[in-house]
Amino acid sequence: MSTLRVSRVTIMVLVLVVFLQPVIADTSFEIAISMAQKGDLAYSEGSYESALAAYNASVMQDPYNSVVWNKLGMTQVRLSQFTGALDSFDHALKLDPYFVKAWVNKGDALTNLGNTQDAIDSYDRAIAINPNDLRALVNKGVNLQVLGRQEEAQKVFNEVIRISDKEIRTHPNDAKFDAGLWTYRALAFTKLGRYREALQSYDEALSVDPKHIEALENKQELLFRLDSMGNVSLPQPVPTTGITGSRPTKKPAPLSSFIPVLGVTVLALWYVLMKRARP
Repeated sequence: MSTLRVSRVTIMVLVLVVFLQPVIADTSFEIAISMAQKGDLAYSEGSYESALAAYNASVMQDPYNSVVWNKLGMTQVRLSQFTGALDSFDHALKLDPYFVKAWVNKGDALTNLGNTQDAIDSYDRAIAINPNDLRALVNKGVNLQVLGRQEEAQKVFNEVIRISDKEIRTHPNDAKFDAGLWTYRALAFTKLGRYREALQSYDEALSVDPKHIEALENKQELLFRLDSMGNVSLPQPVPTTGITGSRPTKKPAPLSSFIPVLGVTVLALWYVLMKRARP
């Protein structure tokens, strides 16, 4: 083979490498995105085994996506694979140390493994980044109770109520559509033994999202507890906030109650007019 021909072959190989490498990379990236979307759909439908397979395939193609690693961990938690979930959350946090949701999710996995203090540390990392993260605060309070640190737990639950009340007061329109806010507020009230206010908050959460799983399950659990305590006849809670959509403290009288009064008034006026019309 001549030198000229070897040079031509070399140039063609280099051209193929230069032009095909981006195409292969793009294809790998597209596969990762496609598999992540497939995982999202399966997760939303409760098909966690399928979601797990899809997210695993996604991170194999693109191991630098912290969001997908977090979703993989969440799916593993659903399947009670808590140790594997910790590895996934650690991957997400290595890529993005300020990923609040991954810190909270890691705390949840540690809670399920019984590593209470480590869970609190994880929630604290989330709270350090976002002091208003209600989920991190509530779950920290629950773990403090497990350790018998009741006073600290009560302070945390009161902080949840303070933050949620401030949010309701300053951003009422947003609060009307935030089922999570009302649910975490209800959990804090429950832990403080303020059951009427807890039920009210659960009702608000379910008025926003009637299928909110956490609100449904926790409200049912609270009602069952109250039933077993003999408090079945708890009165309907009265709203303490003034946001639009809250139940009014007093119902307006129905129209039917005014009809007899209106009839008597009309007859009285007719009688007076007829009397004046007589010669």
